[in-house]
Amino acid sequence: MIQGIQADSPSISEVYPGQSLDKDAFLKLFITQLQNQNPLEPLNNEQFITEMAQFSSLEELNNLNANFNTMLQLQFVSQAAQLIGRKVEASDPETGEILQGQVKEVEWKEGTAYLQIKDKSVPLTSITKIW
Repeated sequence: MIQGIQADSPSISEVYPGQSLDKDAFLKLFITQLQNQNPLEPLNNEQFITEMAQFSSLEELNNLNANFNTMLQLQFVSQAAQLIGRKVEASDPETGEILQGQVKEVEWKEGTAYLQIKDKSVPLTSITKIW
């Protein structure tokens, strides 16, 4: 039992079945702890500060992860844009057909860079050769 929490307080798995703890879940769990604490043994200031620091760290890690994902997407778009006008070879993921031609344009959809080769749109990851 966590100090200051009543024995009948819900566990993490009861509050969030089948879920990992994200920042919202952490905050809900923290509020649940405060609501269910034993009034005779309340959370002390040190524990409160520790949990708030953990929440702050979790928030910053989430922000860092979001920024990293944005940077990664920009890198893929940049790589794809550098191929405009270049002759490439790609494998069409739908048909398996090998396409060769000049990249006409780049489109970003559903988190993936697509290159327009002739009349087909293929993902950047399908490129097998660049001239």
